[in-house]
Order: sequence, then structure tokens, then C-alpha cells
Amino acid sequence: MNITATLTQEDIDRIADAVAARIGATGKKTYNIKEAAEALNLSQRSVRNLVKDGRLRRLRGTAKMIFPATEIDKLLTHGL
Repeated sequence: MNITATLTQEDIDRIADAVAARIGATGKKTYNIKEAAEALNLSQRSVRNLVKDGRLRRLRGTAKMIFPATEIDKLLTHGL
């Protein structure tokens, strides 16, 4: 099956914006647990499990779970 589509510049810009948002190109340096869950499209419990399993690094020395943007970007780029 061959599918051919013609994209307008508006379509390309919209797709580029969506990809940039998905990979975390927002200029943020850190995420709290709620923001991390939203960026990763996961529940907060799932984010906690990623931390527990060692798949997501958080900043130490804070009472709240704070994640470097580089950690979120890594998961978005390379997958969970």
C-alpha cells in the first residue's frame, strides 16, 4: 500500500512544534514529579517506579522529587 501526502508549511511547523515539545525542547532545567509525569505521558506512580528501578535519576537533597531536564529528555529521546 502506497500512501502519498502533501504537507503544507503550516503542517510541517505544527509537526516540528509537537516533536520539540515531545523531546523536551522547552528550555526547562528541572521538572517536578507532576511535570515529569506529564512530559513522559505517565502517571506520577510510574515516574516513582522509574526512579525506584534506577531508570530515572532525580536530584538529591530536596524533599520533593526534582528531575534534571536532561533525564527527561533522555527518556523521551531513547524511550522508556
